[in-house]
Amino acid sequence: MHYMFFGLAIRRKDNLARQHYQCGADIIIRQISPAHCRPIPCPVAGTGKEIQQRRILRHSDMIFLTVGTQFPFDRLVRAIDDIFDKSLADEELFAQIGETSYRPRNFESVASLEKRVFDNYVKQASGIIGHAGIGTITMALCNHKPLLVMPRLKRYREVVNDHQLAIAKKFSELGHILVAYDVKDLPDGIKKLKNFIPQEKKINSEAVVNKIRSFLESLG
Repeated sequence: MHYMFFGLAIRRKDNLARQHYQCGADIIIRQISPAHCRPIPCPVAGTGKEIQQRRILRHSDMIFLTVGTQFPFDRLVRAIDDIFDKSLADEELFAQIGETSYRPRNFESVASLEKRVFDNYVKQASGIIGHAGIGTITMALCNHKPLLVMPRLKRYREVVNDHQLAIAKKFSELGHILVAYDVKDLPDGIKKLKNFIPQEKKINSEAVVNKIRSFLESLG
């Protein structure tokens, strides 16, 4: 099975179950090109039953928070909710938070979005916040949107291994994304998001693959 990274694809040799867009099987290298940024199926779009089509961004400076639909990411959503309560009351944020019992107090949210509505939020948002999933990163880069990610972590049982740490670190080093490695890093990351311009430099695929391959193989 192949899992596409932005600019490369990675597989592992074992049969580790896929979770949160994580990777498993052997390595394949593919150089990024404009063709990779063609419209693709939204990795987090839902049926659209939970939101009316008229509910589109009201302001172009709204932040869009998305965590995917396979699993919730309450640690991130709760942290953003607390931050907006204390210091970002004047900001506007809309969130897609997956199936979860937690309901944010300080911004509007839904579990999932119809693809067309989801695409409208992405296109009109001034910035995006999400987990460090490949689908989310690719979506933001292909739409030239500043992205702040917080990786899901194994110790919180949000993923089965810490592959998102390696992904976040590498894409951050390349200047493509901003990373909050912990909840306490989010306020500063949100401030930087407004002025962050993602780098569009091509990835050195072989170097990236070798480093991520080594990390994945170290997980056993």
